[in-house]
Amino acid sequence: MLHELLLALSGHPGDVFVPDPPPPATPKTYRVATDFPFLHPAERTALDRLVHLGALYSVLRDFVDKTRKRVWTATLPSPQQIEGNAPVSPTGFYFFALCAAVDDVLDEYRQLIVEAEVKVLSSLDLDTNGGRTPISWLEHVFGRYKVILPHLRQLVETIEANPGNHGAALLSLLNARTKTGIPEVRGVVLRLLQGCMTVFYKQLITWMLYGKLHDPHGEFFVRNGGIDSRQKNSADDDFDLHLQADHTRWQSQFVLDAALVPDFVPPDVAETILFIGKAVVIIGESKRPEAALVKSLVSEHLNEVSALSKSHEFRSLAFENTISKIKRDVATILWDVVVMDEHLINHLKAFKACYLLGNGDLWMTFIEECAHLKLKAGARLSLVTAHELNSMFKKLVRKTASEEDMVLYMEHFRFRMPKSTSCQDLTLSRNYTEELLGVPFTLDYIVKWPLDLVFTLSDITNYNTILAFLLLLKGTHMRLQRVCSSISQSFRAVSSGNRKRNLLDEEDTAEVPREIWQVRGVMMFFLDCLWSYIQMDILESNYHILMEVVKKKERSEDGTGADINDASSHSRPDFEDIRKAHTAHLQAVLQGCFLDPVMNRLIGGTVREALTLCEQFCGLVDRILSAGSWNESGGDGVLVQVRALREVGHGLFPLSVR
Repeated sequence: MLHELLLALSGHPGDVFVPDPPPPATPKTYRVATDFPFLHPAERTALDRLVHLGALYSVLRDFVDKTRKRVWTATLPSPQQIEGNAPVSPTGFYFFALCAAVDDVLDEYRQLIVEAEVKVLSSLDLDTNGGRTPISWLEHVFGRYKVILPHLRQLVETIEANPGNHGAALLSLLNARTKTGIPEVRGVVLRLLQGCMTVFYKQLITWMLYGKLHDPHGEFFVRNGGIDSRQKNSADDDFDLHLQADHTRWQSQFVLDAALVPDFVPPDVAETILFIGKAVVIIGESKRPEAALVKSLVSEHLNEVSALSKSHEFRSLAFENTISKIKRDVATILWDVVVMDEHLINHLKAFKACYLLGNGDLWMTFIEECAHLKLKAGARLSLVTAHELNSMFKKLVRKTASEEDMVLYMEHFRFRMPKSTSCQDLTLSRNYTEELLGVPFTLDYIVKWPLDLVFTLSDITNYNTILAFLLLLKGTHMRLQRVCSSISQSFRAVSSGNRKRNLLDEEDTAEVPREIWQVRGVMMFFLDCLWSYIQMDILESNYHILMEVVKKKERSEDGTGADINDASSHSRPDFEDIRKAHTAHLQAVLQGCFLDPVMNRLIGGTVREALTLCEQFCGLVDRILSAGSWNESGGDGVLVQVRALREVGHGLFPLSVR
């Protein structure tokens, strides 16, 4: 009977110990056959309790064998499985590591059965009383597995019942099972967790130190965002890149799958791991000599990460400190390669000069030339073309920009006349640019590596919206200033002629200039204040904040900032900081210019109406001046129009009028 018992403990029932319930039902346990004689009820109960371990072992062994077979023969999931229309059986590297760890625990159990059999067969063994083995001794030998095997079976059933326990998410389940007050169970689950953590650390090493993402089963929490392979090697080729619609390549090439992040890895640490790997990939694209420094990270940090994998328990503090060290070194290299060596700051300055009218002489001349282009196009009954606009822009750049800026502007900036079907996202800027040329246009930025890591297509669209608004504002301001000078000359001529010809009495002569000058003064005051506010409080101040991020980094590298080994040194700006600073800068400028959706609805419409009012006033005065005389154009009609404009102005400029 003892041999039958040992076989049953090995998962092989027989005539004495039979499955319960019997076939064809699925057995849940083993028990002594009901017709087996000469057993006391207490002995039968003890044997049933002992042989139940064999049933548990059989379930675990079948799980390991079945899973190993599935892992070795596994293929990538079908499209139906990816879409969730078909069940996906758990598989992958983590699952294989879990099965290997479970099998190690079962190996110890099997070895214990072998040792028990040796003692049972020995007639000289004192533990078995010379071959007369008591059941109490067997219960003592296998006692710890009465606690371990039921918990392992429960864990296996939980994993099989929920395919979501897949990949790195499996680590969260195991980590939760370690929080128990049963030392035997905790020790076994820690062994299972350590086996799976070995895979986790290998993936971390591959991603953070080599910039490689080999994850055929979709188990790691970093995933490929689907960027075209040509884009990935963009630094090796001298061609123009296409910006992503709403995300930079830095944001979209690799993404974080929050569902697969283990619960013992804080979200900010997971983001840091994502940053490190992306940085290593980007550094590898550069041809700069500094890119070779990333290889030193392997020899410097490989042993540190490997040491973490050998720990029996997850040490969160040591883990986070190691990740922080790697990030600090990688961020420094990335800053040198991308920001400094690739002159990213010069490109940001070019954005200010071209999109934010930083080069005032260039854009004032551009506005004047646009008026000439519009007249020429109207004379030939056609529209201004992109070729004419680009030719004029290049000519103005040669006259007004420095040699260094001229190369940068002419290489990266191109005007384009968008088709009507592609202007859905440019409605606001289109309304502004049509006032300047009578046709919508955009200023495209020809992107080369590494600028696709910083800018998105929506960023360029927002910059064009800002440019269109600033051009209209500056153009209206210039036109009103020019009209003021023309009014002064005209009034002097008209007043002198009227006094000689006695066509108007003194009251009428004074009334018309007073109305004209009062409306003109209100408008000029409004435009002066608005332009000063946007130029100084919005454009310059926000650009200064953006540049402060760079200056802070430069001070750190010059040794005037925080010590590199200081605990706060990891707070120094890195590439992620400049990307976030640029996004904040652009949003602040949009909001300050009343161009974001909220401010445009609250204030932007009023500002647009004010600019339209100023344009109407300038057009009215131009028509009067072109007639040659204030009286010849119909003094009474002019007075009515001016007063109507003044009434509208009371609603737009209440503070100015008072």
